[in-house]
Amino acid sequence: MSLSVIAAISMIALTSWSYGTGLDNTDPLEEFNISARVDTLNYVPTAFSPNGDGENDLFLPDLVSIPEYDEYILKIYNRWGELLFESNNLYVGWDGTSGKKQMPAGTYVWSIEFKVAGAENIKYNGHVTLLRSLSQ
Repeated sequence: MSLSVIAAISMIALTSWSYGTGLDNTDPLEEFNISARVDTLNYVPTAFSPNGDGENDLFLPDLVSIPEYDEYILKIYNRWGELLFESNNLYVGWDGTSGKKQMPAGTYVWSIEFKVAGAENIKYNGHVTLLRSLSQ
């Protein structure tokens, strides 16, 4: 089974720098704040099938070009709002289990929150469908 639905999400990042205005850099420094578009979530799968076949076995959003960040957290909830999974590692995704127990096929809510250095917290939410074959 191949899943390739993609959602692109972007954010605004703030960058600042200073420079001297004279040839010998003795003049007062000028400071600029620049807003630039930075793609943070390249794609977020809308479905995955943790059946051990090596394809789409994990729910793992693809985060790209994240500036230095102070904190990161991925959370997965069931339809009743119970927290099933939590990770502070960009490279650790959800395998469809909670407490070593396989979760049933269905729709689950995800939340990603991170803090970029010098900016406010950035938060994304969505849902993902966990697919299981009838024999699982």
